[in-house]
Amino acid sequence: MTMPEQRQGNESISQTAWTIAHQRTLTDIPYSQVIFDALEKVRHEQGVAEIPEELKSPQIAPQIEARYKSVSNLLKESDVDQVLEIAAGFSPRGLEMTDDKHFTYVEVDLPGVMTQKRKIVKGIGSRTNLYLEAGNALDLESLQAAVQQLSPGKPLGIIHEGLLRYLSFDQKAIVAKNIHALLAQFGGIWITPDITLKKVVQAENAVVPNNTDRVGRVVGINIDLNCFEDVDQAQRFFENLGFSVERHRFLEVIDDLTSPSKLSQTRQQTEALMGGAYVFVMRVTGSEK
Repeated sequence: MTMPEQRQGNESISQTAWTIAHQRTLTDIPYSQVIFDALEKVRHEQGVAEIPEELKSPQIAPQIEARYKSVSNLLKESDVDQVLEIAAGFSPRGLEMTDDKHFTYVEVDLPGVMTQKRKIVKGIGSRTNLYLEAGNALDLESLQAAVQQLSPGKPLGIIHEGLLRYLSFDQKAIVAKNIHALLAQFGGIWITPDITLKKVVQAENAVVPNNTDRVGRVVGINIDLNCFEDVDQAQRFFENLGFSVERHRFLEVIDDLTSPSKLSQTRQQTEALMGGAYVFVMRVTGSEK
């Protein structure tokens, strides 16, 4: 597959970013509502059809909230002050973190998404420490171009949410190798909650029947084929690509979640939804502190 074909094929994945933006409005994550309102304005202006009800899946919002807060907490604990978010979509984290002028933040996504994101950020209030760059997680050259905005002598935090479940294992390996190359240059860490295990997908489907099948049809991907069998297999996968792995569970932030109460979801239901989900904090092997 050529890079132009990869770009064209993966552009459809951005449709899911609208759904995630809607689910974040059920949380207390800063900028979530204003971003979704801006998306709705753009949708109306462009005559884009409304998000189908079967794709909104509000019941999964606690999982989306947990992965966001898990990544943010681990990022803050790492003490890095420059961040690259790959496949950023309409994530509010760049806006949230660059409220603090101490941080420099680069977001990368496909050109169509970045065009809309720039309009949204301009409407909210642009800031000089937030950079929005077109690029592709599978294209190291575009990622290297994006990080030219950053200081090479300082460690880098690389993050993403929701990307890897849409990629085959060969594509996951390409992304991992690209990130490895960047961390070899900068130092720092890779934080990802995209350790999509089969039991995590099963938990999602228990809450929203056939959820992954419906999303898979939208993006033209069989998500089940991209799942890890278990967390040990996932850890071995990344270790074999030159990373050390530190595991964290979504359940570590369960007491910080606001969406379960808005959805009248019990703690037991929330635990069942995300109990099998992990965040990996990874470093290039040999660079561990």
